[in-house]
Amino acid sequence: MRRLLALDLASRVGFAFGDGTGEPVFGAKQLRPSGASVASFLSEFDDWLTIFVAKHCVSMVVFEMPILPKLTQLATTRKLHGLAAFCEWRASKLGLAVYEAYQQKTKKFWTGKGNAKKADMTEAARRWGYEVTDDEDDEADALALYWYTVAKAEPALARRFSLGADAR
Repeated sequence: MRRLLALDLASRVGFAFGDGTGEPVFGAKQLRPSGASVASFLSEFDDWLTIFVAKHCVSMVVFEMPILPKLTQLATTRKLHGLAAFCEWRASKLGLAVYEAYQQKTKKFWTGKGNAKKADMTEAARRWGYEVTDDEDDEADALALYWYTVAKAEPALARRFSLGADAR
């Protein structure tokens, strides 16, 4: 398994990192406040991502496809879709394998429900034994995306998740 970095892209970027053989390192990186320009927002993400990749010898990045609610401001749309495009571009420039995952598939894998809410994702992470620190689900989403990707690439490494979060 490659050294995988899973990213839940938002103004607070959730991340989970590892090689699938042990527990991943996870957390969240707060980017500039919502009033910041798109350029400064992406620049801060670029700095963080580039340093993280170099420090941890990441070889593969996966991120969730941005899906926005119907009532979303244009500035939010620009930032989230820009963040996804920029992430894919930067990872490619760094020579990394890069993939995008559907939120519904990740949610179904993690909770058993493709339409899981934030609280469901956080609750599932805690049931799996992860002490996620936020109730906004950035860390929980990143963990779900990490293990979903591991399960797709190396099913034996993620066998414990094969029965769903209620099987713990």
